[in-house]
Order: sequence, then C-alpha cells, then structure tokens
Amino acid sequence: MLGVHGLRRKKHSRASASGWALIQIILNSDEILSRQGTDALCKLIVADEQIRDAMLSRRFVDLVLEILNDQKLSKKQISSSTESEQEEESEPIFVKVGLLTVVQKLAEEIENPIILGALIPILEEIKKNREKEMMKKAKSILGCLKEEGMSAPQSNESNEKDEKIRQLEETNRRHEETIRRNNEESRRKISDLEQKDEQNKMKISDLQRKDEENKRKITDLERQLADSKSKPIINNQIVSQLKLDEIPISITVPSGSYTKKEGEFTYTSTQNEWKIFPISPAVSKGVYRCEMKINKVGDNHVGVMKSGLNVPFGKWPGYEPYCQDCKVFFYSGAVGQQSQYTTGNQQIKDGDLVSIQVNMDATPRTAHLFINGQQQPVFISGLPESVQFWFFLNHKDDSVAILSLKKLSISSVAKIPNEKEVKWG
Repeated sequence: MLGVHGLRRKKHSRASASGWALIQIILNSDEILSRQGTDALCKLIVADEQIRDAMLSRRFVDLVLEILNDQKLSKKQISSSTESEQEEESEPIFVKVGLLTVVQKLAEEIENPIILGALIPILEEIKKNREKEMMKKAKSILGCLKEEGMSAPQSNESNEKDEKIRQLEETNRRHEETIRRNNEESRRKISDLEQKDEQNKMKISDLQRKDEENKRKITDLERQLADSKSKPIINNQIVSQLKLDEIPISITVPSGSYTKKEGEFTYTSTQNEWKIFPISPAVSKGVYRCEMKINKVGDNHVGVMKSGLNVPFGKWPGYEPYCQDCKVFFYSGAVGQQSQYTTGNQQIKDGDLVSIQVNMDATPRTAHLFINGQQQPVFISGLPESVQFWFFLNHKDDSVAILSLKKLSISSVAKIPNEKEVKWG
C-alpha cells in the first residue's frame, strides 16, 4: 500500500510541475507564446486526469485571483513559495484571457469543482465591467459552476482544507526540488570523476610512451658500450675496430604523391599509392650499413634489390616481374616476397631506428636487419653481385628518413639463437 501511495504522489508531483511550467508560459509577455501555452495546458486538462487534479488547487486559484485583480507575479515568485512583496502592474488582457480559458476548461472537465467557487465574485464583476472576450469567458465559467449548484464562495472549513492541501503540495514541491538538486550534484561529481579518470589514462599512456623511448635509448647506450669495450687502446687512444666511412647518397624518383623535407632525405606519403625509393649508390664490395628512421608506420617496408632494378610508382616490388630481383623486410616482421615469406623478426613501430647491413665479401653474400641496434634473427643470403637499399611508402602519412649509408671495416653481425635464412631468388 505504501508503494502505491508513493507512486501516486510521484505522478501527482510530475503533473503539477508540468502544469505550472505551462502556466509560466501563459504569463509570458509574448502573446503568441502565451496563447500556445494556454492551448497546450487545455489539451492536457482534457487528456490527463493527473493534470486536472494538479491544477485544481488553492495555489492556482490564488494566482488567478491576483492576476484578475491586476496584480502581476514575476516568474520567480510563481515558482517559489516565499511570500515576498509582489510588484503592482497590470497583466496584458491575453494573459487574463488565457487563465480564464484554463479555468473554463477545468470547470467543464471536472464534476463539482468546489475550489473554483472562490472565483465567483471576481467573475461576476468581470461579466459586468470588463473587456468583451473576458466577459464571454466569465459568463461561460459561471454557467458551468451554476450547473454544479455553485453560486457563492466556499465555507471557511473548505478553505482551510484547501489551504492544508496547498501547504502539502508546497512541501512536496520543496522536497522534489531538494532531490533534483542532489541528483544534479551527484551527476556533476560523477562527471568530474570520469574526467579525472580520462586524464589519468592519458598520463599513463604518456608515461608508457616515455618508457618505450627510454628503453630504446638504453639499448643504444648498451650497444655503444659494447662497441667501446671491444676497441683496443693504443698509446692511451681508442682506435675503432668498426671504421665508419659515410657515403654520400641520392634518391632519384619521379614526382608523385609524396613530399620531401628540404635539406633532408625525409619522405612522407600524401595519399595511398605504392611508391618505392631506391637509394644510390649501389654497393658491390665490402660491408655496408644503411640506417633509417621510421617516422610513421602504416604500410611501409624496407629491403635490398639488384642494382638497376626499376619499379615504377603504382607497382609492388614483391610481385612479378620484380620479385626475383628484390627482397623485402616487411614492417610486420616477415622477410621474403610475393606470397613466400618467413616470420620471426620484431615488428617495426613508429620512431624505430632501422638498419640493413649487407656483407658483399661473404660467401654467400648476406643482408641482416637491425631494429634499434638489435640484430634480428631472419636474414637474407645469396645476394647478387651489386645491390641497392630501398624503402617503400603506401598509406597517407607513411614517413621514412634516410640517416646515413656507411662502409664498415668489418661486419658487426653476430651468431644469434633461432636464426632463419631466406635465400635470394
């Protein structure tokens, strides 16, 4: 039973709030908007019993009396129960007509609307001395009330009951307002917590990125330390065993869907298109290392090709007729061409430093991949007598920078576990 009564009170409160929202529109100084509010409230009175019951209150009757007596309430005063001093100012005729229309609709739809009897004196006055449309409305309302046997204001006992009802309604309204404010505060706190959680996720992501960068730097330092330990000391001077001779390079390709950074060998794809960039000069005798930085990975790869091989833009070097003279280190970690490839290398990521080292003096000739200084297990053997390094761009924003081409005095390739050999051809 308590649950049923609570549900009824909740429905009554919602109906009251809806009705009073439309009353505020009726009191608007914009005549069109005011009349629209009147029409909407009248339709709800006909269709919804809860609305009828909510509007048939002492609060509404008091408002009508005050408006018809040329007293105007501000919107703030209507929505609040405070008994502050009201501003004396005549309301427009269309507002009074709108309120009378609502009263008329209540009188027509509700049997024995006792509380409306308090309006009879003012209606009698309007019928005699007021504006024509208001007179018509007053006569109609009085006719409805007389049909119900009402011709005088209600007794003090009835008024006291109505006052108690009004006070209960006002108490309920205040409780609802308190609940609404509490709900809004709870939603605001939840929103703040969600925002802080998102900020913490971003901070964690940033820390993880910095941790990856630090790991790469540590790997580079460890490699440099290992190199320095292997250098003999002669007359208190360190002599490098890996003598590096940097070789000037050039890249000659047609114009197309890419950009080149001024003064650098940094290339960025501007739209999806297969594009291969051979690096000159070709190498044939000795040990060479080509170092690149993979700025942005989408669908970009690196590799070695037989010198002089021409792969036009729009063609893939791993397909016929080019694949017999070309080998690919895929960014995914595979090595090969066409549908024949071997997996096992580390996947290339944004910002990685990638090197290909070829040993043209070895038998057979070999090509090894290094990622951030770490030698990868899958390598290529059986290279032709003369080869060129190359890189490939496809997706929009793919980007590669060529850092150097150097000749080494000796190979830095070591025997490592789980090596896999991919033969040329």
